Amino acid sequence: MTGQEFLDKIKDPLACDLLANKTIKAFTTNSDLIGAFAEASVRQLVHRMVAPLRVSRGTIIYEDNCPENTPEIDAIIWAPYLLPSLFEVGEFAVIYAEARLLSLKSSVATTRGRERQQKRH
Repeated sequence: MTGQEFLDKIKDPLACDLLANKTIKAFTTNSDLIGAFAEASVRQLVHRMVAPLRVSRGTIIYEDNCPENTPEIDAIIWAPYLLPSLFEVGEFAVIYAEARLLSLKSSVATTRGRERQQKRH
């Protein structure tokens, strides 16, 4: 098998987590649901690539951001062997900054999402 043949065979299984994002639109036009599904799909794909690290959504805490400035983060890649989470339930975690390796925040905002964000601030 050539390198290109190998890549052609593995691309579909790797992309299957992301292809569902397009399919869900046949069942709903609710942008909040579509966005939440897309975020969960990305977290699942990232988890497959970085295991045994953890991939969670939630927040990262440190002394300068508690309690008023703790942002909601869509995906946090963190290492529980560096420092365990403060709280962890399902995919949600509150972790210490020292355990974080990478954090991702979606840059796509719906009108409804922007309105909610503006009300919070």
